[in-house]
Amino acid sequence: MAVNIARHLVCPEVKKRGLYGMPPLVAFTSEQGHNSLDKACALLGLGTENLVRIPVDPKTNGMDVNLLREAVIKAKFEGKKPFFVNCTAGTTVAGAFDDFTAVRAVCDEFGLWMHVDGAVGASFLLPSEEPYSTLCRGMKDADSVSWNIHKLLGVPQQCSALLTRHAGLLKAAHSACDYATYTSLMGPTHSNGNGYGNGCAGVVSLELQRETSKTGFNLCSPFERLDTCDQTFQAGRRADAFKAWCLWKKLGDLGMANRIRLIYTHTQELAEMVQTFPRKLSCLGEGGQPVLSNDCLMTSPRPTDNTHTPESTPTYTHTPKKDLHDRPVEFEETVPENMPKDVHVCAFGLVYEPVSVNCCFWWIPYDLRGAFKEGGYAAISPQLEMVAPVMKKHMLIEGSLMVDYHRLGGRPSFWRVPLVNPDICRDDIFNVLRIINRIGTHCFPPGTFEVKKDAHTHTYI
Repeated sequence: MAVNIARHLVCPEVKKRGLYGMPPLVAFTSEQGHNSLDKACALLGLGTENLVRIPVDPKTNGMDVNLLREAVIKAKFEGKKPFFVNCTAGTTVAGAFDDFTAVRAVCDEFGLWMHVDGAVGASFLLPSEEPYSTLCRGMKDADSVSWNIHKLLGVPQQCSALLTRHAGLLKAAHSACDYATYTSLMGPTHSNGNGYGNGCAGVVSLELQRETSKTGFNLCSPFERLDTCDQTFQAGRRADAFKAWCLWKKLGDLGMANRIRLIYTHTQELAEMVQTFPRKLSCLGEGGQPVLSNDCLMTSPRPTDNTHTPESTPTYTHTPKKDLHDRPVEFEETVPENMPKDVHVCAFGLVYEPVSVNCCFWWIPYDLRGAFKEGGYAAISPQLEMVAPVMKKHMLIEGSLMVDYHRLGGRPSFWRVPLVNPDICRDDIFNVLRIINRIGTHCFPPGTFEVKKDAHTHTYI
């Protein structure tokens, strides 16, 4: 829908005449952007070849803005018409955020529509402190933002919103009638600088009065102005917005922000456990004292009721804990019989430091851990590539976990665990690793691989 309203702003004639005789319209997105952009370009007749995917910065997994600018210039040189840039707030796999401020500068330079796919990451606007404010910096300057409220805020599917700063454009693009005629009949409008505006309340032209008396349908009634039917592709719809209202009514601004703080903290906790497995370290409470409990790294206790006034609802604040060596061990995985004593040690390796809600990691077979420690994933990439698929098959047969694996940026198959439920505890998180480790040890017990280092290439075979 965002692509459609962006196209209507630059080429409103497409709505009536179609794309015939026009230069190709080109959209841009990160190479890690969601495949919904491909579907949108196909459905709207733009063609998937006119969706240009921009490589990412390997350090951040965010879109390389310099390459974006070069791609826009190249498209213009080829006689095409760039019109739309899709940014991502929370990519599907790495959970990365694009640099919205830098992308906005490119869009302003070339007159492009800036959209933010905030299906996941728009919820990070709710907390105002760090690290959320840095991740979301510049999102407010977008022309449109999509937001899946059902993803992180616990609302049943489907509950999504498209927000745009261009008043009247949704109706102009999707109305079955000639909305330009309709708005002209409304008389003077408050322009937003883009040729679209909302009819000024109480100002009704004589032409509209005559049209109303002729048709018997009051086009300027309050109910007609509130009708959202002409603002989307759909006609009949479920009352999905009511679910969002119920959530807001129950939790309030602070309660919704607290959900995001908890989710982010759980992701950081999983990343910590990946590095300390087979040991689960205790939390540190106030004053740095160990706390043997399921409460995560928060400075306030969980609420005991549903009230959400500033006076009654605690504010959760994430505090990164890097002191992994000084904290006591709360639990340690036991070693099975007839297994090496260090069979669980260094079983996992982080793929990326988590940015938002996704934690990506490898489970490394016992025989490959020395090579991984010395040479990283590149040293054992062919062997790692087969590990997750084999484990996934066993996992599905067993029915213990529903976790998916991915390949990204030349890295061999790894596990991606999105933590979207704030009500889980540290034991739940640690048990995910215990199950993955158990399945991995079953599928690839010690002695499965014979790894040796090639003296000439210094690679492992």
